[in-house]
Amino acid sequence: MGIGFALAGYSSFWHLGAMMVLTILVAFNYITICRLYPNGGGVYSSVRNRSRLLAVFGALLLGADYVVTMALSILDACHYFGLENPVLWAILIVLAIAYLNWFGPKHSGGLALLITAITIVTLLVIVVASAPTALSSPRIDPPEEGFFHNWGVFTGFVLSLSGIEAISNMTGLMKDPTRDSRRAILSVLTKVLLVNGFLGLAMLAVQGLTPGDHLEDMIRFLGEHYVGQWFGWVVAASLGVLLISAGNTAMNGLISVQFLMSVDNELPSSLRILNSHGVPIVPLLVSTGLPIAVLLLVGDVETLAHLYAIGIVGAITIDLGANATDKSLKIGKTIRLFMLISASVLLLVEISIAINKIQAALFALAIIVAGLSARWIAQSRAKAPLPAAEAVPVPVVPPSPPKRRRRSIPSTKYLLALKG
Repeated sequence: MGIGFALAGYSSFWHLGAMMVLTILVAFNYITICRLYPNGGGVYSSVRNRSRLLAVFGALLLGADYVVTMALSILDACHYFGLENPVLWAILIVLAIAYLNWFGPKHSGGLALLITAITIVTLLVIVVASAPTALSSPRIDPPEEGFFHNWGVFTGFVLSLSGIEAISNMTGLMKDPTRDSRRAILSVLTKVLLVNGFLGLAMLAVQGLTPGDHLEDMIRFLGEHYVGQWFGWVVAASLGVLLISAGNTAMNGLISVQFLMSVDNELPSSLRILNSHGVPIVPLLVSTGLPIAVLLLVGDVETLAHLYAIGIVGAITIDLGANATDKSLKIGKTIRLFMLISASVLLLVEISIAINKIQAALFALAIIVAGLSARWIAQSRAKAPLPAAEAVPVPVVPPSPPKRRRRSIPSTKYLLALKG
């Protein structure tokens, strides 16, 4: 929310609306993909039957998204908490999450649902309190400058796409993937549209803001403005904990992707080694070190958002594009057309981010080069011939003496002899 206002000010409503339309399109495309791939509709699972290399590219971009999700979510949580030196606190929280994950992912589904429910209630309070002003007097300026400037602003509104890709990766865990994934995607879509739409209007109804104000904690500011100063702490607590939970989920996702690719011989076999709690050791270390490195190199929320965008947009583009052009899939012409349109728009967004945000392009390139190098090592080891076994002299066995006819042995004594 704060990033969008920083990019476009009081004209950000139009860019937010355009991104909502694209989000709707992507969501309905993923409902189709999850129906086609009930064991996993994420980019790695669904594209692998088309091209293993393309699936690896998609998985590496998704891994880049997970890395930045950890760094961005936890850093943003520290800003909501109002902590001094948020980068240092974010690194400490990443280390704490890694320590907890050493003992295996806990049964925290109920806790995550509780955190999400509390956050939704908190946001609804802001929506209700701001509704009279937000619906009657928002300041919506026309877009400024030309097409290319506004296209650049539009590319900054992609943070809402991650939840849909995450759900598609979980279809293999669902009892009825087609039904459950549809419900989950539509649930995420509804929350994104309603909450972002109303909070966007509430933000635009506040007079006197300048682009860049409350970049890291816009929702907390809205809570304080419309409800009261005390409510800012409620927003900070609920959103901060939710963001840390999102960072933990991203760490588990990155560990899972590395382990799965190792099992498929796309990454070295050393990534399959488990500790005594059943957790892959090397993937856990990688999932801890990478977000810490990102936080040390990039310590601001806006730049991290661009690093995030290039990963998630690239992964979704590969997923939609590969499935839309797969003639073997039973997809209606209209659905295939919308899938192609979505993939084309996202491809243009990806290219724009890579051209305009050199840090994001270098980050994605570094992840891809490192991942493909690890893949080359894994496949080279798999193809290496086994060392020839040394010839072992075979002892000469003397001829066996002539067999004598043996009397039959009672079955009961034979069984006793076997037992003895």
